[in-house]
Amino acid sequence: MFRSALARLAAWSRPYAAPTHTCAALGEKDVGSRVVLAGWLLQERRAKGFSFFGLKDSHGITQLVVQGDPLSELTDVPLESTVLVEGHVALRPPKAKSPVRLDLFLSPK
Repeated sequence: MFRSALARLAAWSRPYAAPTHTCAALGEKDVGSRVVLAGWLLQERRAKGFSFFGLKDSHGITQLVVQGDPLSELTDVPLESTVLVEGHVALRPPKAKSPVRLDLFLSPK
């Protein structure tokens, strides 16, 4: 009982959204959902108007996708910094060459 009360107090005292999933916990059931992830920011790649970042936590890696330049401040964050991101989960196109089938699309608030 004490532990659950302490967990509720910790949740109320956070100035930010708590992560809803781990990188490895995202699945096809989450497609279309808004999720919050926390992890270490990996190197940026750019292609065809998109920026791609890896987000790594102790459970796995998720690819973050940013269209255009709405989150240019993300490119200023040093590599391996701990970040908290919110976005919606989408399936990659079937022709994608990666075995990972999900991406997290970020959009400005």
